[in-house]
Amino acid sequence: MSKIRREQLKEATLDCVDLHGVNGATISKISQHAGVSSGIVHHYFHNKTDLLEGSMASMEVRRLEAGILDNVTDFDVSMNPFQAGLGPFIDLEKEGYVGREALLEADQRVLLLGLKTADGVPAYQGEVFEDSTVVAHITAAAWSPTLECGIGYVRFREAADWIGRTLTVQTVDGGVTSCEIVALPFFDEGKKIPRGLV
Repeated sequence: MSKIRREQLKEATLDCVDLHGVNGATISKISQHAGVSSGIVHHYFHNKTDLLEGSMASMEVRRLEAGILDNVTDFDVSMNPFQAGLGPFIDLEKEGYVGREALLEADQRVLLLGLKTADGVPAYQGEVFEDSTVVAHITAAAWSPTLECGIGYVRFREAADWIGRTLTVQTVDGGVTSCEIVALPFFDEGKKIPRGLV
C-alpha cells in the first residue's frame, strides 16, 4: 500500500504543478488534490523538495511508458532515424532536404524497442541475452505503476524480428529475469491521452 500511496502523491504533485506552478503547488494543495491529509504527505515525504524530486523521477517513468526517446541516452549519432524507431516521422517522398539521399540508402530496420518484465526492474545499461549471447543493452528502465511491470528501452546490436520474443535481462538487484520484447510506445499508440481524447 505504501508504494501505491507514494505514487498517488507523486501524481497529485505533478497535477498540482501543472495547475499552480512549482511555487503554487503547496503541500496543502497537493494533499487536497490527492484526497489525503497533509500529515499523510509528510509521512511519505520529508518536505516539498523531497516530494518534487520524487515526482520528477515519475516523469522518467511517464517518458518511458509513452515511448518518448532521449537523445544520447536512448539513441545517438551512430544510429540512423529508422534504427531509432523514428521512421514514421520521415517523409521520403518529399524532395530537396539535406540528408534525403542518405536516408534512401539507410538500413530501415529498428534497433530500439521496448521490453517488459513481470518481476524486477531492468538494470540501466544492463545486458539482454538470447540464451547466453549478449544481443542488446538497456538504455533506460523503471518500474511502471501504470503497467504494473518493469519496463525499459532495449538497443539491439543487430536488427532482427525481436518483437514478441522472450529474452533474459539483467535487473537492478543484480539478478536476471525473463523479458518480452515489445514495440514502442508501451500504451496509447494513437496518442489519445495528450490530445484529451481519453
